[in-house]
Amino acid sequence: MTKKKVDFIILGGGCSALSLMNNVIKKKITNYTFLIIEKRKKYTDDKSWCFWDKNDSRYTEFTENSWYNFSFNHKKNNNILTSNIYKYFYIRSSVFYKNSLRAISKSKNVTLKLNETILKIKEYNTNYLVVTNRGEYLAKSILDTRNNIERFQKDTLIYQCFVGYELKLKGVSKYISNQAYLMHDMKANKDLFCFDYILPIKSNQILYEFTAFSKKKLHKSYLESKLKNKLKNSSIKINKVIKKEFGMIPMGFINKKMLPKKNNYFYAGTSAGAVRASSGYAFYRIQQWAETASTNLKRKGALISHPQERFLTLLLDKVFLKVLSNYPKLTPKIFSFFTKNIETDSFVRFMSGMANIIDYIKVILAMPKYLIIKCLLKK
Repeated sequence: MTKKKVDFIILGGGCSALSLMNNVIKKKITNYTFLIIEKRKKYTDDKSWCFWDKNDSRYTEFTENSWYNFSFNHKKNNNILTSNIYKYFYIRSSVFYKNSLRAISKSKNVTLKLNETILKIKEYNTNYLVVTNRGEYLAKSILDTRNNIERFQKDTLIYQCFVGYELKLKGVSKYISNQAYLMHDMKANKDLFCFDYILPIKSNQILYEFTAFSKKKLHKSYLESKLKNKLKNSSIKINKVIKKEFGMIPMGFINKKMLPKKNNYFYAGTSAGAVRASSGYAFYRIQQWAETASTNLKRKGALISHPQERFLTLLLDKVFLKVLSNYPKLTPKIFSFFTKNIETDSFVRFMSGMANIIDYIKVILAMPKYLIIKCLLKK
């Protein structure tokens, strides 16, 4: 079998791979060849991505809607955070995929192979040989973006599980159009922490998700039954369900031993630490990595893996996951207290991985210290 040779092989064609290629194409990096190997047969409208960014976000071309206000609700406590600098953006995966695939189709040095399963990867002289069910490929460098839950440390791993319906309503929505309802009706028991996540996309259209943080993987049927019950008991009048989505985001820390160091072998995406451990947000962090990685490629001819977490971010995330893992019943109180006492822009920068030292101090001061300390001492 003839082995096709390229400069870079990218394993997996998800958000990280496409984001990097978008940057490569925009920066006109044409002196290298790229091959993306993706197991799915086609791209569908399978998920939504959200993130905070400044008003003049470079990703506006992908966004469906955005909001200045972000609200949190626990029992009778309703906290609304408002920013004049940052907005919360909503992206349909189908729009992102469509734009990315259009750019790749016009590129002469980027190739996308769909419906190919990776069977084997091995070192071959000074290159890597990648064997799939449909071919063999050689490259000097590999970028591995495949999801692998086994790479996460098990002791602090929490699953963010959700089912969402995008709904067309009968009449105008009761939800305020300039407000993203990020965590509403927060509840918890000894096993999980759950809440409603609602985005008013249009005047008569919303995305309604039931989300749960759990140490165990939750079945789609369980989550969907919870969501249907919520909708049934609400005053929402549904015209039709436009689309459904289901997800299970790992919130935790990567076991570095599971990322062996090899020459010209790089890691990106969820299994490389792209997902923020304490929140599950990943899209903006992936874009930051893609921007830096493509710049490094253009200047030095080499990629970089997703960077390690900064010390203070890592420390605070570890504390939060420890509390959530061992005392989930306290989580609604912690989020309610925190969102009531934190300055909005510091909150946004912290959640997005853009925090400075002043933001970290404000985050620590806004935390319910008596609850955190009590939990840690008990453990």
